[in-house]
Amino acid sequence: MIYKIDEKPENPFKYREKVLFIDQICIRSEQQGQGFGQFIMERLEKKAKELDCHSIELDYWISNTQAQRFYQSAGFQTSRNRCVKYIK
Repeated sequence: MIYKIDEKPENPFKYREKVLFIDQICIRSEQQGQGFGQFIMERLEKKAKELDCHSIELDYWISNTQAQRFYQSAGFQTSRNRCVKYIK
C-alpha cells in the first residue's frame, strides 16, 4: 500500500482541500476475498481522519471491474473521469 497526502490551498475557484490519495493497493490473488482489502481501507480511513483530511481519493484502470466493485462496496463514489489520448 502506498499513499500520500495532497494539500491544495484555497483559491478563487475552490476551497482548501486535504486529501489522502491512495496510489497503490495490492492484495495477492490467493488472498483476495478474505478481508485484507477491507482491513486496509478501514486503516486508511482512520489515518485520514487523524490527519484531518477532507477525503480519500484513488484511481484505478477502468477495465478493472473487480477493483471498481471493491471500491464501491467500501463506499467510494465516482467523482470525475479522465480522458487520455495516446500519441504514437
